[in-house]
Amino acid sequence: MVAVDPIEIRRLDGAESHAQLDKLAAVLADCVAGGASVSYMAPFSHEQALAAFEAVAAEVEQGRRLLLAAFADGELVGTVQVILALPPNQPHRGEIAKLLVTARHAGAASRNCSWSMRSRKLGRKERRCWCWTR
Repeated sequence: MVAVDPIEIRRLDGAESHAQLDKLAAVLADCVAGGASVSYMAPFSHEQALAAFEAVAAEVEQGRRLLLAAFADGELVGTVQVILALPPNQPHRGEIAKLLVTARHAGAASRNCSWSMRSRKLGRKERRCWCWTR
């Protein structure tokens, strides 16, 4: 049996999203460098990743998006977003977006995938949760 590092999943509020911008950008840049298809293509700089997460942090502050982060031994190793800004007839929904896990932790994250359980604790119903690893 393979030992698995414990993964802690935390919801980042607006202030913590801004405080973690550099680390969030590092996760995104790592995923794009590894070939992940997440709306960005290489070459993709850390500055571009930082700009992308600055926009996410602004939406978190506005209550339009939730940002969950995975930490292994205190290191930010993954993130997923829940988009809440949906049509008025869908207040019960949230769309899962940009599930990102660093290449080094992709296997551990898939074995410990508690994103869907965490989403339910936040009061959103969901029908399915797919997790891909590269």
